[in-house]
Amino acid sequence: MPFWGLRFMRSTPNLQLSSRRCILTLRASNFPEIFDRRPSTADAAFAGDPLCQLEASRRGKVIQKLLRDNSAIFSPSGTSSEAPRGLRVNGQRRARHQSEFDWSLNGRRMECKSTRLAWDPSQSRWFARWRAIKFRKEDSNSACSFDDLILVLHSPFRLDIIMHDFNAFVNTQGDRTPTIGHTVCCRASAASTDALHASESIIQKLIQHPGSCHHIASFRTDAEPVTGAVTDELSTSSYAKSWGHYRNAPLAELSAASRGLLLQDLAYRIDQMLHPSSAFALSPESEERGIRRGSADWCRDGRLVEFKSSKISWVDSAQAWRIRFCCIKDTLHRPDGFSPFDELWLGIYSPGAFYLVHHRGDFAKTSNGVATACLGRAIVLSTPSHGADISLAAKCLLAKFESNGCKLLAQVVW
Repeated sequence: MPFWGLRFMRSTPNLQLSSRRCILTLRASNFPEIFDRRPSTADAAFAGDPLCQLEASRRGKVIQKLLRDNSAIFSPSGTSSEAPRGLRVNGQRRARHQSEFDWSLNGRRMECKSTRLAWDPSQSRWFARWRAIKFRKEDSNSACSFDDLILVLHSPFRLDIIMHDFNAFVNTQGDRTPTIGHTVCCRASAASTDALHASESIIQKLIQHPGSCHHIASFRTDAEPVTGAVTDELSTSSYAKSWGHYRNAPLAELSAASRGLLLQDLAYRIDQMLHPSSAFALSPESEERGIRRGSADWCRDGRLVEFKSSKISWVDSAQAWRIRFCCIKDTLHRPDGFSPFDELWLGIYSPGAFYLVHHRGDFAKTSNGVATACLGRAIVLSTPSHGADISLAAKCLLAKFESNGCKLLAQVVW
């Protein structure tokens, strides 16, 4: 094991072991380097932005509805209508969010993709990346299923609406492109260290690129109509039951990506506590992993550990609580049959605590259809319907894991 990657455990005070099942129980105050850490560059830039009260999936839905309700910015006398759901390849009707395009305007099929301005610490530059743009149908070389592509860039306190030209800064994803689509990725100039200047730099690059991208409009996110759309979403029962419980939980104000990285750090520290005599490496070198090279977050005494986290969320359509761990690239994901990790650890983020579970076997693993080869499998677990108490939901989910051979390793109480 390379010397640079070694991490050794230091003694940590105020640790407790639950007497019932010898579960390591800690408090958030045991980890000031995680819970008192300064916000990331992006999280600091977006602090106070009303739209950031919503998680990424809800934010995308709100932006899409906002544009459809304000379709006059595209056509002053236009008439919009819902997109037909169509049928899946198995003949079943698609869900509403699976339509081939988002809405129709004067007979033109409109597709909307939104993204938040992001910071790349390795290059010290801002960038924007719009994902999952399927310019062509997955099963043919025919034209794509929409006529107009609308890109929305969310920068601090601002939304910019851009009509894309199907050409500027389009990137493929290799042989995964037919399944997961293209991306549009544009980086701000190196001199644009301020987020607002960076967003203007990106917009100018899109407009000036050889082609015909057009900047359609801008909205302030702290003014109407955006604030009204955010207020409407915050008042829904699904938001109240899901994110409403997290108002006082640590890390709730962070983006899902930032929170996931900090929870991974937390899980790594807990592993050190559970194995104080072991040697740890954060990034096992590929030479050591050989044919087992793949995704793993750290190495303990030669064993590769992969960590995934998920928050407990309310699913309104099912009237149940659910956790979903994505992109698990295990043996079924690899054609050579080798798992890229030895242990799979799951972090459950709840309003009252963080739970660390050692997953075993194939319990609750589901495929992603044709995207499984690219994205791996998911672990999805739900509570019985109509259970309103999220603390009871957490206990129910943990009991399901433990009754199916998984092990609760530790809990961090807020």
